[in-house]
Amino acid sequence: MSTPDSELNKLIGGLTTWTNVVLLVALALTIGLVVYPTLTGAGAETPAPPPPPAYEVGSVIDTPGDWHVGTPFTLVLFAQASCGACQRARPFLAEVVAEFSGRIPVVFVSPGADDGQEAAFAGTLGLEPSAVRRAPAGLRARVTPTLVLVNREGTILHVWEGLPPANQPAILEAVKTAVRQAS
Repeated sequence: MSTPDSELNKLIGGLTTWTNVVLLVALALTIGLVVYPTLTGAGAETPAPPPPPAYEVGSVIDTPGDWHVGTPFTLVLFAQASCGACQRARPFLAEVVAEFSGRIPVVFVSPGADDGQEAAFAGTLGLEPSAVRRAPAGLRARVTPTLVLVNREGTILHVWEGLPPANQPAILEAVKTAVRQAS
């Protein structure tokens, strides 16, 4: 006949065995979920795809013919009303528009939704609502604001990204030089 102490020892022995099994399973899962992917690189994030090649200088995009009315090229301004950098660059962008308006087409392209705010923002730069356009396939800005000089054939001649305030005078001179050279 078994005594209460022997029954208790059997119960404790059985619990200890199950506890060890649970701990071993937990350890195996931890190794499988944490250590193995780290060692093998499995589950690592995939890198962002490279920017579209059509955005690079020298690449060709399909620009609408009405962008080049009367001139062999167009200055494309990527900006949007909700962009803080675009708001800060507004005086510079207005200066660019004033400098080139009437000489070459300046087209305003917003990567955001066209809800009327973009036309209003373009208006604060001195552009007519008709200057607000959709980007053709392959022409996207990585950052806003960005200026892109495109010729009639759709070849990207120059790109100026971000337009930091300290570089704005140099950028304006570079745009003027590029327009003179493209003429």
